[in-house]
Amino acid sequence: MPRKKAKESIEKRLERAGLPRLLQPPPLDPTAPHQEYILKSGEKVFGATTYTKLLPKDLLEWVRGVTMRGKNYKEISKSAMLVGTCLHHHACRMITGVTTREELPVTNEEAEAVAVAMRSWNSWWRENKHDLTPIACEIQLVSENHKYGGTIDLVALQQGVVTLFDWKTSGKLHKDYWVQMSAYQRLWAESFPDFPIERVTLVKIGKKPKEEGHESETRPAHELDVHWDIFTKLLALGRALEATKL
Repeated sequence: MPRKKAKESIEKRLERAGLPRLLQPPPLDPTAPHQEYILKSGEKVFGATTYTKLLPKDLLEWVRGVTMRGKNYKEISKSAMLVGTCLHHHACRMITGVTTREELPVTNEEAEAVAVAMRSWNSWWRENKHDLTPIACEIQLVSENHKYGGTIDLVALQQGVVTLFDWKTSGKLHKDYWVQMSAYQRLWAESFPDFPIERVTLVKIGKKPKEEGHESETRPAHELDVHWDIFTKLLALGRALEATKL
């Protein structure tokens, strides 16, 4: 009986906060238009990752390495994005209880990476699902105050703590990911101020056979305040560049 009361309490909290129902995702369509974030006024705004990409990275060194191996870095980048998209789609299906099989639009090489990524994520899910009460999965939000958008992978109660989760299929957990997470945290806070994020967890999902598995890093939400300061400066820089067409 106490367990039932606790569940009812959570449902009432979600209803009071105005949170939408947890919905199963539609079939994956790689030809669908890219996600657009639109303000109530009808103005289109960029996603948070458009601004975090302005941070200095080792991208040029990566491009140089790929080119020296005789490969097309644009094709590799596009393929990596598709693998990441498939993994996120799979995660949302699992979280929302979809059991039907779905054919994914990938090449044989991409299929192998997707399969490894799915196994890696499934391992994380098996270890953590019993402690989680999913609240929102692949939820798309827009900030009217700061004029940007973002798609959050998962918000869930983890042992009673409101936690934001983000899956990363990159080779490592880069420090600048926390800037992105600070932007997502603020998106959520603006949309659901009565149900604030208390902590944030990054989960690295292996997509290569030698990297199969997962690792994660968790930080209290208040530690992301300094990263939010960085993000607001990136917002200003991005808009200045857009205004001058640089």
